[in-house]
Amino acid sequence: MQQFLAKNFDFSLTNKLDLSAGKYRFLVMLVVKPSGYSEAVKVQAPHPDIVKELKRVVSTFPKMKPGNQRGKAIGMRYALPLTVIVQ
Repeated sequence: MQQFLAKNFDFSLTNKLDLSAGKYRFLVMLVVKPSGYSEAVKVQAPHPDIVKELKRVVSTFPKMKPGNQRGKAIGMRYALPLTVIVQ
């Protein structure tokens, strides 16, 4: 999931937003539904445009294997950290 997020996130967006130089940590909390598709629940980022971009990327995740409990598919929560260095 982290590789997919890093591969599909538009990193040029951080430079376009005139963020000050430094290290930024974004956090994406998502749920993999019983259907196997993901949904962003909460995104922590320093700018609303970055939040929007991260939600877009999470919505394009491929179908995954959902959690399983007592033989039934269940939704599972995940937290994905992403660190970006702006120069």
